[in-house]
Amino acid sequence: MRPHRRSPAAVGRRASRPSGYHRSSGTPRVRITYNSHLGLPGWSHAVPAMRPYGRPNGALALAGFWLALALALALARPGDTRAAGLPADAPGCTEPLALPRFEGARILGCQSGEADEAILPLAAWNADPDVSFWESSVRLEGRRARVLYAIPPGRSSNEVIRTYRKVLTDLGYEVLFECAGFNSCGAGVDAVYSNDAYGKRLATPPAAAGAFAEDTVREPRILVAKGAANDRSAYVFVFAAHQDNRAAPEVGKAAAVFVEEVVSQGPEQHLLLLRADELAQGIELDGHVPIYGIYFDPSLSEIKPESHEQL
Repeated sequence: MRPHRRSPAAVGRRASRPSGYHRSSGTPRVRITYNSHLGLPGWSHAVPAMRPYGRPNGALALAGFWLALALALALARPGDTRAAGLPADAPGCTEPLALPRFEGARILGCQSGEADEAILPLAAWNADPDVSFWESSVRLEGRRARVLYAIPPGRSSNEVIRTYRKVLTDLGYEVLFECAGFNSCGAGVDAVYSNDAYGKRLATPPAAAGAFAEDTVREPRILVAKGAANDRSAYVFVFAAHQDNRAAPEVGKAAAVFVEEVVSQGPEQHLLLLRADELAQGIELDGHVPIYGIYFDPSLSEIKPESHEQL
């Protein structure tokens, strides 16, 4: 048998192709990648970046590229989880906050109001059953938005808080309070969402109401920051933790994050818990102790319900 002889054109080393190059039969193919919304790891992707690969085929390749680009831009929008093949957001919910969402997160529930009030922490949670409230806090009135996100499995509450902190500080926000774990944030701090008395929990849909189920919260982390929005003070409260969701098991056993934004439009009232021994010492030394956050109507002795937290 005569040995096969290679033609002169085939003799020699084949030139190496650049990484990512694939042979093409003439039909261009496009690989879609996504750029981070703010150039930060962990944030959802807003604008698709596309790069062609394969051997170009003149006008056909160029036309195919631009057609794919136009299609991707039409389908992929900031915060649109459908563009990334993720479950859809809760019906009726859009991105109400100025902050971009964490990568892969989807909205379980949301609520907003133009005239609302909220209390945000400035210190740890007091675990005393007779107290069960923040050691120090601020009461705000103004435009308020609440959003609850499901975080993809495998992402930690630490990663979530770290990314929010980075974005907020880059936007000029000042961190007022931050804690990690029950030792730092306070035993029982998970009640701030699961207990309706504190005004954070979203009642609907069930997936939002069932988040941070009692006795399932692990690795809680809190971040409170203050910035400016149109000559007003803007506050952001972030509560992230690993949790179970008994109303929606498919988003349980993973991290969830509750984000609350308040643009203050009224007086900001700082609340500080006072203990009996501190009251006694103040009375003994000065004969009186100033107590703030107690409200009642003029000429009436009945204390208003909003005084409950301070009492």
